[in-house]
Amino acid sequence: MGIEEQIWRQNLKIAWFGNFLTGTSISLVTPFMPLFVEQLGVNGHDIEFYAGLGISLSALSAALLSPIWGMLADKYGRKPMMIRAGLAMTFTMGGLAFVPDVFWLLFLRFLNGVFAGFVPNATALIASQVPKEKSGYALGTLSTGVVAGNLLGPFIGGGIAEIFGIRNVFLLVGCFYFCSYLNNPFY
Repeated sequence: MGIEEQIWRQNLKIAWFGNFLTGTSISLVTPFMPLFVEQLGVNGHDIEFYAGLGISLSALSAALLSPIWGMLADKYGRKPMMIRAGLAMTFTMGGLAFVPDVFWLLFLRFLNGVFAGFVPNATALIASQVPKEKSGYALGTLSTGVVAGNLLGPFIGGGIAEIFGIRNVFLLVGCFYFCSYLNNPFY
C-alpha cells in the first residue's frame, strides 16, 4: 500500500468518525428532549412545542447556512472548515449541559446547526483524495457514518441519559468532539 493510499484511508477513518459524531449529535437528544425541556422549567402544552423546536433547530439552521460554509470551503479549503465545525460543535453540544433555561437550549441548538458543515466538507475532501476506482467504496463508507450516527444516536443518548443524567449526555458528546478535534490529522 502506497503512502497516498494510506493517507486517504486514514483520512476516511477520521472523517467517518466525525460524520458519526455529527449524525449522533443530531439525533441523540430525541428520546429525552421533552424531559429536558420540562427540567428547564417549561410546563403544560409548551413542552412539546419547545422540544420539537429544540430537535429541529439544528437541521434548519444547518440547511440555511450550508451554502455559505461551502463557499468558504472553496476559498479556504475543506480541512479548515472540518476543523472549525468540529471545534464549534464541541462548544455548542457540550454547552447544552450548562443551559439555565429553554431559550439557551434553543440558542445553542441553533448555533450547532449554524456552525455545522463537517459532513459535506468531509465528503468533498475524501472525494478529492481517493482514486476514481475507489471513490464509490470510499464515499459509500463515509456516508455510513452519518447514517449510523442517526440510527444509534437515540439509543446512545437514551442510554447515557438513563445512566449518567441528561446533562451529562451533552458533556460527553462535547468531550467526544473535542477528542476528535485534538486527534485530527487534517491540521
